[in-house]
Amino acid sequence: NINLNKVAMNELIVYFKNFELTIRKRLAIEEKKKIKIEEIVNIYKYYNTRREKLKELFDFEFQIVKQHRPDIVASWKYYQEFEKMCEELDGKDEIEQEQVKKQ
Repeated sequence: NINLNKVAMNELIVYFKNFELTIRKRLAIEEKKKIKIEEIVNIYKYYNTRREKLKELFDFEFQIVKQHRPDIVASWKYYQEFEKMCEELDGKDEIEQEQVKKQ
């Protein structure tokens, strides 16, 4: 009976070690699949209409926070990157439109 308990205990140990290894492999696979925030921000570089709509939504939703707690908004790293990207791209769009008008 004691030998049977030792065998069962060893089988459980092996089972759980394999189980842990399987979970770690799956987590690594899922981590690689995740979309990174930088990829999401970059998507808006190429879709002007979507970027403009998102900017309008942010401007509306964050107006009170921007007014009363600009320190909070300043701490939003990716929002700041998005704002900077919008300024740069909107400036390029205006320059391109002026060049088209001159031609």
